[in-house]
Amino acid sequence: MNGKSRGEVWIVEFSTIEVPMKNQKDIRAVTKTMNPGTAVPKDLERLVHELQTYQIELEAQNEELRRARQDLEDTRLRYASLFEFAPIGYFVLDRGGIIRETNSAGARMLGFEKKSLFRMPFSMLVLREEREIYYGHLLSIFARRVKQSVELRLVKKDQSSLYVHLESVLPEETGQEPAFCRTAVIDITERKRVEEKLRNSERRFRALFENSLDGVMLTSMDGAVLAANNAMCRILGMTEEELKGLGRDGIVVHDEKLEAALEERRRTGRYRGELLYRRKDGGEIPVEISSGSFEDVTGHMLTSTIVRDITVRKRTEEAIRSRERDLARAQKVAHLGSWRSDLVSGVISWSEEMYRIFGVDPRTFVPAVDSISRMIHPDSRALQESIVKKAIGGTIVEPTEIRIVRPDGEERIVLSSSLEVEYDGTGRPTSLFGTGLDITDLKRTEEALRESEQRYKSLSDELELRVRERTAELERKNRELQEFAFVASHDLSEPLRKVQTFGSILLAKIEGRLGEQEKDYISRMTAAAGRMQDLLEGLLRYSRVATRGEDFMPTSLEDVAKGALGDLELQLKDVDAQVEISPLPVVSGDASQLRQLFQNLIANAAKYRSPTAKPFIRIKGEKRNGTYRVFVHDNGIGFDERYLEKIFQPFQRLHSNMEYPGIGMGLAICRKIVERHGGTITARSTPGKGSTFIITLPAGQN
Repeated sequence: MNGKSRGEVWIVEFSTIEVPMKNQKDIRAVTKTMNPGTAVPKDLERLVHELQTYQIELEAQNEELRRARQDLEDTRLRYASLFEFAPIGYFVLDRGGIIRETNSAGARMLGFEKKSLFRMPFSMLVLREEREIYYGHLLSIFARRVKQSVELRLVKKDQSSLYVHLESVLPEETGQEPAFCRTAVIDITERKRVEEKLRNSERRFRALFENSLDGVMLTSMDGAVLAANNAMCRILGMTEEELKGLGRDGIVVHDEKLEAALEERRRTGRYRGELLYRRKDGGEIPVEISSGSFEDVTGHMLTSTIVRDITVRKRTEEAIRSRERDLARAQKVAHLGSWRSDLVSGVISWSEEMYRIFGVDPRTFVPAVDSISRMIHPDSRALQESIVKKAIGGTIVEPTEIRIVRPDGEERIVLSSSLEVEYDGTGRPTSLFGTGLDITDLKRTEEALRESEQRYKSLSDELELRVRERTAELERKNRELQEFAFVASHDLSEPLRKVQTFGSILLAKIEGRLGEQEKDYISRMTAAAGRMQDLLEGLLRYSRVATRGEDFMPTSLEDVAKGALGDLELQLKDVDAQVEISPLPVVSGDASQLRQLFQNLIANAAKYRSPTAKPFIRIKGEKRNGTYRVFVHDNGIGFDERYLEKIFQPFQRLHSNMEYPGIGMGLAICRKIVERHGGTITARSTPGKGSTFIITLPAGQN
């Protein structure tokens, strides 16, 4: 065989056999191809053995490779699942920023379907004004080849925006230029919103801290001052550094109040009350503080204290107490008490005179509905309850006589009047104010007068002289009462003027340093004093009709009316009123009082004018049956004639002070003047159609 040995031939032949020998059976199949009876060379046996060994190794490697492939597939599935179902958005971007892949969270975050995002430039999802930031981020990740992050805003499919945090990384190094990056997109909109709220809160706190009119101070638990605002420094006349140097103990006056405050704060964590602080100049000032302890972020306990300088308030309170003492003295002189009922809390407060009228000790007696009701005479309880309900319901209540029984059994008569209701912003009644005038002595005098008149009717002619003497005595007492009203009104006016004057001075000098509550206190004080002043002046004018009148002389009513018109020229011009005066008679009378009569009637016509028509006032006169009659007609709002008698009574009004200011004395003075001249006054009126006042005076009166 080509000069080769037999053994070499076998080797060549066997080596050229191309049979896949996967197991022992394949080896045996090879050996069967040889001629029967032929001896197998040893080299061939060794080669077969090596092939068998190699076959076993291949099978082991194949099994290992199969397991590796299974593990790789499991890993790929886990990665795909993690990628797809991750709670944050994942995007795969190429170097141009084109979206190559995204997960469901990313598509859902932006409101898109996954397939619509494929091959979309990611920059199209970035808010236009922030795209440069995105481009810089994309370039940086491929240039630096390390993880990059950035915060910017994306635009959702519905055009709404959201804040996101982008974190991009490159795939693991492969020796080649990376073609894409993986970007995690985290929605931080809520975090941004919270951060903005925190910033706004910080700004608001800082603005409140710096601009507060009250002092604000932050201290540690050992009393070291950590911060103080401008108001705190202004109150104490120090700089913040000086405050920090002194600490809490250097500015608070040590007394029993301070010890109690510290103890309460240690026990409850907060304190609110009044203390004394020491200024830089050594002066002590009263302050109202509100402090509380809290734990900061580092776990340290701190104390915040709000400080308000109440020096002015203390002075105002003392001034108010002084004015209240003056008012109490005035009420004592006039036997006029006042009371106030809080309709919300049910608390009732009395002036000192009310305690004297009811004969109870203010130190032991607490005014309440039940305790007061027990002292009202059983015959007057229903009446008292009725007038209170009417007043709260908005009905104008006339002065009412109420019988009371003092604890010692003495009965007194109190004139309940001036019931006024205060309302809140919603129109709900919140408090009720009223006065009580002890008219027991007056009623006894009136009763004596009635008894005297009764006796006069029943006595015979021989007792007529004694009756006249008694009547003269009663008239003298009446004059004395009128003089008393004049003196009382005059004496009461002085303290009220002081209340108004000092209140106005106080407000003018320290208005800028007063809080709204202090201003309200002063405003209420001066308003109440002003109203009391108006009432006293009205009472004074009323009493002067009888006590300060001049002798009667022939008087031209036409000249008097024109004079009154001149006095009211500016008032009438303001309301564009037209007045027409016809010829009027000459009467015997007091020119000054008749002038006041016309002034009151003309002023009333201008005040109660119609809102839809220009005011027109006509004054004319006539003579009939030995009397002169003067008519004052207007086209104002008119009134219901059911209240004809009421409008001529002192302090009686048909309208609230809010609608038409006044005290209800004008027409009462008119009646007093007319009666002094021996005449009468009445009126005819229809609501909405004006009124006509009719004055009747005797003709030829001496």
